[in-house]
Amino acid sequence: MICTELFREVLSYYIRPSDERLEAHEHIGRLNKVIYGLKRRILSPMKKEIPLSLTDIEFEMLFKILRKISRIPFSSAWGKDPQKGDRSIGACIKRIQFLRNMLAHTNGTVDDDEFEYYWAELRDAIVLIEEGLIGGDEYRLKIESLRTKKIFASPVSNQEKLRIIQASKHSAVVSTSDEKERETEVLFDMVSRKLSASTPFFMFFGELGQAYSEKKTFKETKDSECYFLAMYEWYQMYPDIDHKEKLISILSTLERQDIIDSINDFTEITFREFDIHNECTSIDERDMRLVCEYETRYFRHLLRYLGLRQYELDSIEMDYAENTKEKIFVSLQKLTSQKVVTRIDLCSAIEYASQNRLFIKTLNLEWEPT
Repeated sequence: MICTELFREVLSYYIRPSDERLEAHEHIGRLNKVIYGLKRRILSPMKKEIPLSLTDIEFEMLFKILRKISRIPFSSAWGKDPQKGDRSIGACIKRIQFLRNMLAHTNGTVDDDEFEYYWAELRDAIVLIEEGLIGGDEYRLKIESLRTKKIFASPVSNQEKLRIIQASKHSAVVSTSDEKERETEVLFDMVSRKLSASTPFFMFFGELGQAYSEKKTFKETKDSECYFLAMYEWYQMYPDIDHKEKLISILSTLERQDIIDSINDFTEITFREFDIHNECTSIDERDMRLVCEYETRYFRHLLRYLGLRQYELDSIEMDYAENTKEKIFVSLQKLTSQKVVTRIDLCSAIEYASQNRLFIKTLNLEWEPT
């Protein structure tokens, strides 16, 4: 809540409250690419005279609005990590957003040194914004009390502190592991691609409690992506239900037994059409650049299969909205900074996303030992 309240004050500083609805409407086309479903109604209600209330806007949505429609000084580009020593307001906002998401998506374990480092980074960013824009020490006192007296009246471990911080900063923290969430997103991706062929849009979106018109708001949105975004928002709205079983129930109502069979039979693909040279070798920058050339049509499916989370992809898509190849490259860089992505991993993802075996052969020729 502390970070959310701070972001609301930052938005009010750069955009007068009386102008916020006007500013949001002026940039609605850009915002609609990164804000989905029910959240759009906050920015564009049916009755335009309804004032925009900042208390209706949660943390991640505030961050997206700040990036898109305010004029915040930032020494680096929004799409890049802030440079060490960058004390600009934009850099502090970016650090807070990163640290908040990082803490919210851990599985509750972090060693003492990591905790102290993350905490110091978060506190310093909050204090710098307060000193630079707001004045006073309200947020400094709040963040310090969160760590010490008011919440931690008795000695507790840093593991317990992390659990409390997660709960207080992000009410939608999920109890499942990051891998479980990734598997759910891959499941949604697979289903979305099969739905686009013949299932009536309105029926499927209605079963999820979504409005199709809110997803299909800009021409370049493919049908499969509309389906995926609907399921992704549904997942965020109802994180504790059994999404697989509920999805099977919905598809049964829509008489899509073919997709139900695909869900029940779905397994991770490992490419075995032909041997891949040194398949356990990690991919490099040249491989990533080739993906940018060959997989521009199906890149979202490929990235999700490799493990890029949707909230990460959202952020990258916002930064590189007009440059698909750079979007793919930065996404692959992010993935390889988080985990080892081998040649066989990449080939398996290509097989899943596009079955572009000609491209896989091209890569394999590049990998042929000299």
